[in-house]
Amino acid sequence: MTTAKIIAPIHALETTIRLEFDHALDYVWKAPQLIESLVTKELNAYPADSDVRQLRWRWESEKLYGTFPRLMSHGNLFAACSLFEVCLLRLVTSLQNQTGRELDQSNAQGVTRWLAFLRSFGIEPDKCLLWPQVDAAIKIRNCLVHAMGLLQHIRNSSEIRRIVESGIFLATEHRRTLSVEDEATARVGIKLTDLGDTLEINNAYSWIVLAYFRDYLLNLCNQIQIHPTVEEAGS
Repeated sequence: MTTAKIIAPIHALETTIRLEFDHALDYVWKAPQLIESLVTKELNAYPADSDVRQLRWRWESEKLYGTFPRLMSHGNLFAACSLFEVCLLRLVTSLQNQTGRELDQSNAQGVTRWLAFLRSFGIEPDKCLLWPQVDAAIKIRNCLVHAMGLLQHIRNSSEIRRIVESGIFLATEHRRTLSVEDEATARVGIKLTDLGDTLEINNAYSWIVLAYFRDYLLNLCNQIQIHPTVEEAGS
């Protein structure tokens, strides 16, 4: 099999990655507009001096400024990680089809298994652009999925604390924004609650993670296309 026959499907996948992630980025960026529109609707529903408005606002504002943003940011991060995993699986499947090489039948699953498959070609996924941020995002997602961010209920709480304290969840050029008080600043933090230290994220983080995933995958595609071992496997 020629190198071109391996590279052509990778080129096609690059186009898919750009399209799907760009659409997702646009969605996550615009998602807070739903909350903004609900705030406006609530504030305009009754006269400013209405007792009903004040009573209703006490109830609704807790949801609009607390529950809804939290659920939105979590859901968007979960969707971002799922899209990343699907695209990575497509990449691995394409290489399987073109080279005939099988996945390792070890106990590893999901991303760990797929990255191990890429390493079998001599590729180093953990040295690709933005890998520390990709790795951090997956660990943050897992903490939120399995324990709602409660650090005392996960095994790798020390790793989550390291990620937050170091700022590694953001690329170097973005870490300077951590000191900026702005809703558009991507943030990951730990807050003390009645159930102990709890991991928190905002929607801006979910948005920037999509860009990290996209650029990491595109860089990985490029590494595969230029790696000599892939050419040998396809010959």
